[in-house]
Amino acid sequence: MSPRRRIGTKFDPYREVLASLPLVGQLGFLVAGGAAVGFGLGYGVDLLTGGRAGRAVGITLGLASGIWSAGHQLMRVIKERQGDKNP
Repeated sequence: MSPRRRIGTKFDPYREVLASLPLVGQLGFLVAGGAAVGFGLGYGVDLLTGGRAGRAVGITLGLASGIWSAGHQLMRVIKERQGDKNP
């Protein structure tokens, strides 16, 4: 239940910000994790082929997938919070 919907308490913006901090951390880990996995896969491709382009392509695709995952997660949370406001 969001802090805004609690009965008997008034709206506190600081509490709302503190309740959103785990989401910010989760989104950051999604983007950074995607970049790390992409770099690792690109590094593996570079080891197999002997080139250097795999790392650049891997980190680019990893960042793109991490940003897409973070956006998808953020949209899911927004829909859940809108559902809480409309009983």
